[in-house]
Amino acid sequence: MLQRLLALLFLWTLCHLSLSATDTVADSIGVPIVADSTKEEKASLKEKLGKFVSELDSTDSRYIEPNYYNYTAMLQNTNFFQTYSISSPKDDGSVQSMTLSPRSAFKLGPYFGWRWLFLGYTFNVARPSQAGKTSELSLSLYSSKIGIDYVAIRSTGDFTFQSVSGFNSVSGADIRGQHFGGMASHMKKINLYYIFNSKRFSYPAAFNQSTVQRRSAGSWIVGLRYDNQDIDFDGSSLPTLMRQELASGLQAVTLNQKTYSFSFGYGYNWAFAHNWLLAGSISPALGYTHSKGERIT
Repeated sequence: MLQRLLALLFLWTLCHLSLSATDTVADSIGVPIVADSTKEEKASLKEKLGKFVSELDSTDSRYIEPNYYNYTAMLQNTNFFQTYSISSPKDDGSVQSMTLSPRSAFKLGPYFGWRWLFLGYTFNVARPSQAGKTSELSLSLYSSKIGIDYVAIRSTGDFTFQSVSGFNSVSGADIRGQHFGGMASHMKKINLYYIFNSKRFSYPAAFNQSTVQRRSAGSWIVGLRYDNQDIDFDGSSLPTLMRQELASGLQAVTLNQKTYSFSFGYGYNWAFAHNWLLAGSISPALGYTHSKGERIT
């Protein structure tokens, strides 16, 4: 009997040691291996991301002087010239058309930059009462290799006539330059470009942003662009004589236009003297435009 008890005790001890050993292996070997693997993957991903970001802004210091400052503050002035032509057939088969442009304005505003990122806003300072009707917001990201521009332009109720045709009551000479408040335009555009010779050619240097071109260099440039524009036209704001003979298609109109384009070209920075730069680029583009209009009744 005693021998049986001792045998059972011996077997129980062996089983206990075996289970304890298995648990110890799982705790001391299995878990740390998984934890170390996760840490290594995170470190590797962080290293790859850092290398990618560094490569985007890598330059040859013999050609491009790097930016030594993180912050930039400037005063920005931009001018966009826009012309809109609207036409519609009349009942007798003739065509009525009007050409309008936003009233010329001197737009000025702040422009701030932090390393790669730049934000600017301009508004009409020549006529403060019209400041809210014509404005522009720009957001840009510039590295040595890639650049992204986002621009939003707003023009509301501050247009002038350039020409009209198809009206018996008025002529283009009579109405040219007169104010028209029944039109609004909202345009958004995104422009993306890639610089092939980014180590020696600096596109930001051509616009006095973040870097300085010390030696002349050029590069091939490829780009993508997307434009989205909404236009609202209200014929009830036209002069009385024009309203009386206005074609039904011009009574009230909304129009949305989208443009997709691809460009490929070449840019060159000529550093002809110390701290002087003459820059030029040419990028022919191939695009597709889709327009959708609706007459409001």
